[in-house]
Amino acid sequence: MATEVTACALIMSYWTDANSAIFISVFGITTIIINFLPVRYFGESEFCVAIIKILCITGLIILGVVIFFGGAPDQHGVLGFHYWKHPGAFVEYLVPGNTGRFLATWTAIVKSGFAFVLTPEVLASCAAEAQNPRRSMPKAFSRVVYRLIFFYVFGVLIVGIIVASNNNRLMNAIAAGESSGAASPFVIGIQEVGIKVLPHIINACILTSAYSAGTSQLYAASRSLHSMALNGDAPKFFATLNRWGIPYFSVAISSLFVFLAYLNCSQSSSTVFNWLSNIVSISGFISWMFVAMCYLRFRTIIDHQGLNERVPYRFPGMKYFAYFTGSFFGILAVTNGFYVFFPQNWSTSNFFAAYITILFVASLYIGSSAYYRMWRFVDPLDVNITEQLLRVEAEEREVTVPAPTTILEKAWQYAF
Repeated sequence: MATEVTACALIMSYWTDANSAIFISVFGITTIIINFLPVRYFGESEFCVAIIKILCITGLIILGVVIFFGGAPDQHGVLGFHYWKHPGAFVEYLVPGNTGRFLATWTAIVKSGFAFVLTPEVLASCAAEAQNPRRSMPKAFSRVVYRLIFFYVFGVLIVGIIVASNNNRLMNAIAAGESSGAASPFVIGIQEVGIKVLPHIINACILTSAYSAGTSQLYAASRSLHSMALNGDAPKFFATLNRWGIPYFSVAISSLFVFLAYLNCSQSSSTVFNWLSNIVSISGFISWMFVAMCYLRFRTIIDHQGLNERVPYRFPGMKYFAYFTGSFFGILAVTNGFYVFFPQNWSTSNFFAAYITILFVASLYIGSSAYYRMWRFVDPLDVNITEQLLRVEAEEREVTVPAPTTILEKAWQYAF
């Protein structure tokens, strides 16, 4: 949450040099307020921001195609894959040769993992407050893969086409630690070919995206704490709901972490905030490992109890993908700080930032297992999920969903 609120303040620096504490206050407080409102307001705001993001990235991909074929004002001929040849599609990192190219690619995978860690978790958190979740959740999850392929893969492809990896403005932005639209490779690529107005529009879209991410993360944090309280893993008062169904104690305690963004107002404290950011990123990798483990455990239970046909969402090869996901993110968690082991990059601070989370999570797991004396798995046949399943299926039968009648209604239902 603090990371995204800080990003909002940094993005505002594209237009003004005002003190960042002002924008941290504005975006932080509004993030907290929207999470205290009835959940439908959070849902509607996320829907509107999602539309903006979809239109923005779709427009950027189309614009990238135009630049590819030389349709921009200051272009003289087809750009094509010029930058893939000069300076090249792969850059060496830390060491020369193919090993250096591999390390560069692996670093890109580690760094980009931060962008993926929250999407499915937030969707799952919304299930408890969604209308007709056994219908809407499978629909939402089934489209995530295709959206990631289109927006992420095609977006990165366009970036690699319109901006050279050794572009001076890109390198200067990285060196300066900029996080605003001025440092966005999309903005740099667009300005390089003489397009004047779009950078401001893109920057505004980036601002809405960062704000949306902050509200989503506060929502996920508060609902996770609420769920823990219901399961007896946190004090019971965190499960208390107000008349709108909001776990206001959980939202309140989770909101306190938003104020960590003020660390960036002090030059000396920015190191602490970088630590926190790294810890959050690695926590995302570990979280994905646990997601895979929980799914595999769930599959074991429903397989033993013969409930496979009553699961509303199945994807081909899910069990094997879960093994792959858990293993892959385990490797990412272990190797995310590999660069500190090179003599020229060694830093005790960076080493602990990269690996302290693994030790922290292991300590929590071992400590909680000892406290609750849970040293073995429960027999799959002893796990009682049938009672709750019958209740959920009964609720599903009572829901009436109007069937779309026009082409426009069918398209809307498929997309949203």
